[in-house]
Amino acid sequence: MLRVIGCVAAIGVISGTGLAADKEPETLPFTGQWVVNYDQDACHLLAQFGQGDDQVILRFTRYQPGADTFNLALMAKRLRSDAPTAAVKLDFGLSGQPSRYSGMRGNVGERPAVFIRSVRLDGWQGEGKAPVISPEQEERINGLTIAVGTKQPFRLTFKSLGKPMIAMRACLTNLEKGWGYDPDALAHLSRWSSPLTSPQSWFSDNDYPKKALESYHNGFVQFRLDVDVEGKVAGCYILDRTNPDEFADSVCRLLTRRAKLLPALDAERRLARSYFISSIWFKVAE
Repeated sequence: MLRVIGCVAAIGVISGTGLAADKEPETLPFTGQWVVNYDQDACHLLAQFGQGDDQVILRFTRYQPGADTFNLALMAKRLRSDAPTAAVKLDFGLSGQPSRYSGMRGNVGERPAVFIRSVRLDGWQGEGKAPVISPEQEERINGLTIAVGTKQPFRLTFKSLGKPMIAMRACLTNLEKGWGYDPDALAHLSRWSSPLTSPQSWFSDNDYPKKALESYHNGFVQFRLDVDVEGKVAGCYILDRTNPDEFADSVCRLLTRRAKLLPALDAERRLARSYFISSIWFKVAE
């Protein structure tokens, strides 16, 4: 049996089982510089820690301006595992205690990786309107402590996250222009495009890519839909995905045919173009 988890906004919070006990974390020093990768459909902030087989690459990814959440990728030999998912604890030092997530395992090239979605620097996982994270809070962050499964936790240390996050925001301001939108017009929309039907209904178990299912491969695909003034999908773009390529190949084809959305309204409440960003998880039921 399998499950297709459609268009989720956040990783589910998990219980503490399967996580490392309270061990002293291994400290990995900053070994390079922060690099902002101006991708066509996303902004990535990367840094390296440690050396040789102990090296860890940390990657923050955001897909649109104005959001305090980001996707986090950890790439390191120490993360190698046959398990499809991983229990993860993250602590940026703002909340007083680590936040718990479920991460999906995969690879970036030949390097083992764990992908964690909808992360916040303050670890907030409550309901309702989330608090805004200030530049002053970003400035105070000088490290990240990580525990993956039962492995020894490790801490990535750096001077401050303040300037790197400023660079990330500069990248994001140019992102919407590159997609063919007017950022000022989008900022003043009175209504954004949103699903008319449950995104879960856009996919079924039968949509699981055959080869991936036969190989028991889980996967996720982050996507953007351009939505015209009639609420129709005018374009579908893959922003991020895990291997194999089958997941990404099938998602846009299905979304273009099945997605039903409410069109946006501009500041004068006239029909307007906008976009809708979300993700889908493919997971073989255990």
